Amino acid sequence: MSLSSLKMNLDFIRTFTVLGQSRNMTEASRKLGVDTSYVSRHIKQLEQELQTKLIIPGPKNKEMQLTEAGKYFFEKYERVYNEILLTEKNYRQIEQLDNCKITLGISLDLEKLIIRDKLFEFLQQYPNINLKIFNGDYERLYKLLNQYSIDFALCKLNAKKRLDSNIQVKKLFSAQYCLAYDERKYTFSDYSYATIILPVSNTDERKIINDYLLENNIHFQRTIEVETYDQMLSYINRGFGVGFVLKESLVNEKKLTVDDLDCFVDVCILYIKDKITPSTLELLKLFDVKVV
Repeated sequence: MSLSSLKMNLDFIRTFTVLGQSRNMTEASRKLGVDTSYVSRHIKQLEQELQTKLIIPGPKNKEMQLTEAGKYFFEKYERVYNEILLTEKNYRQIEQLDNCKITLGISLDLEKLIIRDKLFEFLQQYPNINLKIFNGDYERLYKLLNQYSIDFALCKLNAKKRLDSNIQVKKLFSAQYCLAYDERKYTFSDYSYATIILPVSNTDERKIINDYLLENNIHFQRTIEVETYDQMLSYINRGFGVGFVLKESLVNEKKLTVDDLDCFVDVCILYIKDKITPSTLELLKLFDVKVV
């Protein structure tokens, strides 16, 4: 294969990049605003140009897989594609900062705690800027940040986390976990007889909790799993059990009893220095983040 002879269309790279990110033909076609035959045709044409197989179709309703060649080209093409998007975004914002979009990611239980007042202040200053917010745990937000799908992320980090060298971290404060419950509706003398309310499995938040419980030999009779922070508060307030939550997020929950735990995380802003746009820079200033 002679790469110097390639005459591929940028649309092929765009299609392959979006498909590589979603690993699903239907999802990729939705994001691109085209039908699946368009996506399939572009992938076949790109494979012909490169003279190699890039995608292995998965079973029905399962993710597609990248071949070794597909992984190599996806890493390179995603970088090129994102640079093009960033260049266009920067230019538009330089031309008109007050009419653009900021996309940020934030852990669910941090949204009420640190972001709403900041966003209100920012939108007062820039009322025409469009905001898009992704919720999720650390793993999801970290992936979105590396894909340039979000401009920055607000999430929790513990000391064990290792970040890519391109990710910049600004610590905002340390937060403490606690066990919270309404003692008027739920009483116990030993945690082993209690029900604990936890985030769903396979989230970064749950891993932090599981590690702490294991290290401290803490056991509960049974568990209730919830997907959102609001659900957890609702279950705690209705006396269904004991919630494992950030103490700082309970400032307005005066009726709950709180047992402090020796478990801390850092609440941080994560961003990629070279990918900060003018509008994002203005928002980061509200968190005292200075991108030099």
